[in-house]
Amino acid sequence: HQYVKQLAQKAAELGIETADLAVEESDAPLITGSIGQRPSDIGAVADSVRAMMDDSRLALAAISAEATRSTDEIVTALQSIGIRPKMPDFGEDGVGGPFLPAGDGPEVTSLVDDANAVYEALGRFKAARGAIDLAPIHRPLGVAMRVSSRFGNRTDPFTRGKAFHSGIDFPAPTGTTVLSAGYGKVTFVGQKSGYGNLVEVTHGAGLITRYGHLSAFLVKEGQTVKTGSPIARVGSTGRSTGPHLHFEVRRKDSAVDPSSYLAAGKRLQRYLGV
Repeated sequence: HQYVKQLAQKAAELGIETADLAVEESDAPLITGSIGQRPSDIGAVADSVRAMMDDSRLALAAISAEATRSTDEIVTALQSIGIRPKMPDFGEDGVGGPFLPAGDGPEVTSLVDDANAVYEALGRFKAARGAIDLAPIHRPLGVAMRVSSRFGNRTDPFTRGKAFHSGIDFPAPTGTTVLSAGYGKVTFVGQKSGYGNLVEVTHGAGLITRYGHLSAFLVKEGQTVKTGSPIARVGSTGRSTGPHLHFEVRRKDSAVDPSSYLAAGKRLQRYLGV
């Protein structure tokens, strides 16, 4: 029963909340030293033990179900944008032993198996949760953002002819703080044709984000940034008609629609740390 409480605490620390956990705190230990030999006494203790084990199984089932549901939700959202989180394989050598050793008797062994299954489910959830921060799915202005120009073909604001737009434009006042959409390394800070002042962050899985038309830089090349780290300020430098952020996602050096990444971030909002 104590192990179940530890698993419930670990789940809560990871952000797994289960409303129906049947794990109750009690300062009254199970007393067996003064039990008589009457069948009624022995039967009462047996019933108490069975009830405790049933409660433990319900608690373990609730933790496992919520951890698995949350993991599946995260993995599905990330796979929709081509990101496949590396999940732990607890059958491989070198991953670590079980949370609990095998027990004596079928009842105890069954409970131990359930506890170890929950331990593995929490391990998979932790890996999936960690993959979120590596993915550039967080809003680069940190708030709900109005879109002034979407990804794809559009009427060029200068030539009035048809032209391809490689990102999404978010109008915002000059000086608004721009945030990194995911964990990564700053690989470019400076001016680039068309973009004006530009910051480029390289993430995992062949993904790069660009932040253009900036008025100021808050990072340097080679710097590691966390998800939500301030990296620049909104401006209107380069080929721009007014203050806004040009947000671009590139996969293997080809521009892709950032809206699908931001949509994945919206789906996973409750898991985001920023």
